[in-house]
Amino acid sequence: MNGALIGIQSKGAPLSQRTSGSGNDVSYGDAIVYDAVGNLVAKNLKVYYAAKNDADTTYSYGIYWNCHNQNGRWVGNGTYLMVVSTTNVNNAIKTTSIKVGFCR
Repeated sequence: MNGALIGIQSKGAPLSQRTSGSGNDVSYGDAIVYDAVGNLVAKNLKVYYAAKNDADTTYSYGIYWNCHNQNGRWVGNGTYLMVVSTTNVNNAIKTTSIKVGFCR
């Protein structure tokens, strides 16, 4: 499997589950990827649950990106901006930007 796995963490309250229309695909948020000049590269990426650290109530999640653009082609080497949107169980909405470097 080729691609990138981006890890994120939530401290305190865990993220709320989101389900697809069919109810089969459970995720915890969405992510969109932009290139260096702001062009949309990939959308509809999902945040998935990974683990919970009981010692300090830190929840770990992961986003898998196959490093392809909207046309199904590999993206070029470089830095991309991933915008992640999540909601925790207290209904607090958070949008975070993460720089993702990609090199084949």
